[in-house]
Amino acid sequence: MDKEAKLNNERVLQTWRERAGAKLIFINEDPRDTTLDSLVDGIVELKQILYDNIRIREILLSKLRGIRINRPAYIYTLNNTIFRSCAPFRSTEFIININTKSKIVKKGQQKLGPLSTGTYITTGYQKLDNELGGGFPKGSIVLLETDSDVNKQITMAFLAKIMYSFIGTSNPILFGPFEIFEPALVITYLKSYLQKDPREGLVKILWPANMAKNPFSEYIIPYQKYNSKRRVESFQDQVFKVKEENPRKCLLNITGLDISKKVECFEKADEIEEILSFMRNNIDLSLFVTQCSANMKSNFYGEYDIHMRLRIVNGSLFLQLLSTNSPLYEMINDTSSGYPQIKLDPMV
Repeated sequence: MDKEAKLNNERVLQTWRERAGAKLIFINEDPRDTTLDSLVDGIVELKQILYDNIRIREILLSKLRGIRINRPAYIYTLNNTIFRSCAPFRSTEFIININTKSKIVKKGQQKLGPLSTGTYITTGYQKLDNELGGGFPKGSIVLLETDSDVNKQITMAFLAKIMYSFIGTSNPILFGPFEIFEPALVITYLKSYLQKDPREGLVKILWPANMAKNPFSEYIIPYQKYNSKRRVESFQDQVFKVKEENPRKCLLNITGLDISKKVECFEKADEIEEILSFMRNNIDLSLFVTQCSANMKSNFYGEYDIHMRLRIVNGSLFLQLLSTNSPLYEMINDTSSGYPQIKLDPMV
């Protein structure tokens, strides 16, 4: 029918709706048609957009009569045929106060299966294991980048489940050789998952000697500010020592790179090749954590097996697997255990 006749019929429907005290939803497949905009109380648009070549679904709220629209757009998922919009990101929800004794609700501690199948090491996240074909390949090097507005506490909340998979099965973790994760931060988040202190000797943190005096000194291996070559040698010595103390166990190394500072032993291509070759041959899983930056060396990127990124998209927090066809995963914070515990939900 023509536009005027169509509008008259829609007005009649509105009159019937008012008399019946009912609700009426018009479904319009052409967002360019705005003839109903002045009649309705709300306008909602569902659309699909491409984000880094990943298809995501977005819901737009352009009109809600009598209600202020604080957030006009949400990303949503239809995973398991259920509509669910993504929660707004609040960084404070992921923080554990490291200066006070946090009260942990001891309920339903996660049961752990085997750490390794021989070929893969579990990520601690079942959905991520499935996406990667079984987990992190043994001996692999993983790069975890974060957006500038993702702080260390959020990163540590994500890493905590990976660390728990190791410590909970009596496998060691070595932090270093560069310092961005303070010992108090590491142990506080890990202790929340374990609901007790990590067993002595399983967690070691390479930390500058002049900063080594703190309540967590039993987890610290102090080191001097060596030149780049000496620091690499010192790191290699500690790897051998940890492996000797934990025979037939898998070793996780987590190295934090601060891109605002000069990282000496990663300035030259041959030094990059040397330390990464050592890691592949002697460490079961190496995980580098850094803030996303254009300053990162391009030849540094080419050495990684898996590239992940924690990022904020449209006000919500996501995990992205780069160089794959994987969807974005919303990082949902579950605090039912009394501490931040991240769950992943695919945006499909």
